[in-house]
Amino acid sequence: MSEIALSAADLDLLELGLVTGLHLGPSAPSVLTDPERTPVAELSADGVLTPLRPLAPRPELDVEHVVGITDPTVRGASGAVVFDALPTRSQIAVADALPGGRVAWIALTGRDRRRVPAGVLLRAVRSAASAWTARTGRAAIVVALPWSLDARPVRLPMPAVLDGADALAAWLASSFDLAGTVVLGESDEHRALATLERGALDAARALFPSEVLPFHRGERESGLVLLFTGLSGSGKSTLARAVAAALSGGGAVVSVLDGDEVRQLLSSGLGFDEAGRVLNVRRIGWVAAQIAAVGGTAIAAPIAPFAAGRAEVRRMAEESGARFVLVHVSTSLAVCEARDRKGLYAAARAGRITDFTGISSPYEVPTDADVTIDTGSTTVDDAVAAVLAAVGGSA
Repeated sequence: MSEIALSAADLDLLELGLVTGLHLGPSAPSVLTDPERTPVAELSADGVLTPLRPLAPRPELDVEHVVGITDPTVRGASGAVVFDALPTRSQIAVADALPGGRVAWIALTGRDRRRVPAGVLLRAVRSAASAWTARTGRAAIVVALPWSLDARPVRLPMPAVLDGADALAAWLASSFDLAGTVVLGESDEHRALATLERGALDAARALFPSEVLPFHRGERESGLVLLFTGLSGSGKSTLARAVAAALSGGGAVVSVLDGDEVRQLLSSGLGFDEAGRVLNVRRIGWVAAQIAAVGGTAIAAPIAPFAAGRAEVRRMAEESGARFVLVHVSTSLAVCEARDRKGLYAAARAGRITDFTGISSPYEVPTDADVTIDTGSTTVDDAVAAVLAAVGGSA
């Protein structure tokens, strides 16, 4: 039996299959795992899914007063409106035209969302449904559906019903006896408003180039993941904090993921062998990508000794829609060892610490760094200026 590691989009498909009983069709028998290779389901040759353990919960979803798609009350609805973007007033009014009776208000809450975080969308749909009920006197059923129209599944042989808005509407209508279903995603109304705003901003900048700041409808800007890598004692944390202060002073929302702090909190159970280091960097990359996915700036400063681990952080950041900047703090081993504020190098030389980067464990020098800084010969101010220039150039 083969093993298939699932991406975020694949996990959406798997969750949807498990909660609705979708039949996947003939397939090679496989064990399906999450990205960290933990088995979560088994797929038989005839397309039957069997859960091996519950999927990881998503705490950002406040599910109070929200039913699942298989709840019996959904089948009693007369129709449904489905959202994968924040509802507008005109979209809310679309529900008025659906047949009389209860209407299911469905928020697409898949893991692989690119625009609006699932928890934000679910709360917005719940608020819209409440306002609609107050205005019309009709009952609303708020539903969380684990799917994203913008997801691009590539592995699981799910049926074509999930390939787009029209197919999703047809599947909901046929599977849950709904008299009418409307899928309201990134609508023409949203796109037209965004175009008008861009045009007005461009015109204003032409007239008053030094006075105009960007304005937004509430959608996020592209986030940023800034990864510092280098030997212990190279000055990564000092530079990370200085860059964070500079970016915060410019109005950015910044989170610093310091290597030592992450080790104490997020990765306290990991060792310092190669497998433990790889997983530690992967965890840092995942957290950073989540911060950047909602428009924040994540600055991480682990040693990150292996090229493959750094490449994975880059991939997760870019898949989240964020920009990625790699800073190699290239301070030499001799300088780092001379500093040795924590006595780690001395302990490694004496054999009291094994698998220590630069002494008994390798450091793979980056060949793809956006900035290279030697703190043995560069001041903090000059180093910060170089990083900020790279961040500005990556926009």
